[in-house]
Amino acid sequence: ASNVRIVNGTLAITARRESAEGADYTSARVTTKGRLAFGPGMALPDGAAAQRVRVEARIQLPRPAGQGLWPAFWMLPEKSVYGAWPASGEIDIMEAVNSFEFVGQGVHFGEPVPDNRQIYGRAEDGQVSSLPRAWDDGFHVYGVEWGPDALVFLVDGRQHLVARPRGQAAENGFFVPRATQDTPLNAPFDQPFHVIFNLAVGGNWPGPADGSTPLPATMFVDWVRVCAA
Repeated sequence: ASNVRIVNGTLAITARRESAEGADYTSARVTTKGRLAFGPGMALPDGAAAQRVRVEARIQLPRPAGQGLWPAFWMLPEKSVYGAWPASGEIDIMEAVNSFEFVGQGVHFGEPVPDNRQIYGRAEDGQVSSLPRAWDDGFHVYGVEWGPDALVFLVDGRQHLVARPRGQAAENGFFVPRATQDTPLNAPFDQPFHVIFNLAVGGNWPGPADGSTPLPATMFVDWVRVCAA
């Protein structure tokens, strides 16, 4: 069976316990790389440059949650203008692991591992969401409003986290390594980024799946939209 399907008009990404190419599990990733990338400064239909871009999607996490599951809605640069990851940036609009007790949002940037940096926040169950229930119980809207001065992360329309350039947030702001006088203040988030939806099984953060992992597991994406002005 396919790991990517359309079910009643909704994108379904399913992870399965099956062998393929030397792995014990299969899953899928859906990306707009090479097809659609966007960000502040992108050209609008009237020829003007967008000042702000809002990217959001309505997502149902796999239910039930379980060890090793790692659903994510995130963005990477179309071109690594400032160097290999994480120097050119990563935007995490939603990711959760294992029991889904929280969803994470934030940005990655800076020097190569182990000196990489992040601005990251965890939305705890009921703390930010408009629905006082577990994150896998129903759809939630995850988004980021992205402008030249900040990336504002949202859960169900409510502000959760703000990431600003180093020049506006002292030592806690984002930056690019070896920036020059000509480097834009909001680098590396001044470039076009593309969207990725995926459901990983295992990895450094959640740890491996085990016999208790509820597979097959499916993440549903009802819609995704990009608004620019």
